[in-house]
Amino acid sequence: MFFPDRPAALREIRRVLKPKGKLALSVWCGGPYDQVFEGLLANYVGEEAARSPIGSFEDVDWLGSLIEDAGFSVESLKTATTPTRYHSIRQSV
Repeated sequence: MFFPDRPAALREIRRVLKPKGKLALSVWCGGPYDQVFEGLLANYVGEEAARSPIGSFEDVDWLGSLIEDAGFSVESLKTATTPTRYHSIRQSV
C-alpha cells in the first residue's frame, strides 16, 4: 500500500508470480484518528505530504478494480475490521 505507483507494483507482482499463483493482500483502512493526525501533520508538511495512503484502501470496489487492471482475477474480496488499541502514544509508533 505504500508504493508510489500502485498499479505498476501490482503489475510487477503479477509478472513474477508463478502461473496460477495467487495474490493475497492485507491492507489497513483509516480510522477516526487518522484524519485528526493528518490535519495536525499538514500544519508542518502541507496537506499533500500529510495525506495518508492508508485511507484509499477503504473503497473495496476501487481496490478490486486496481487488482483486476493488473491482470489478476478477483476470487474473493472482503473487509474485516479489527480495532487496534494502545495504552499510550508510544506504543503506537
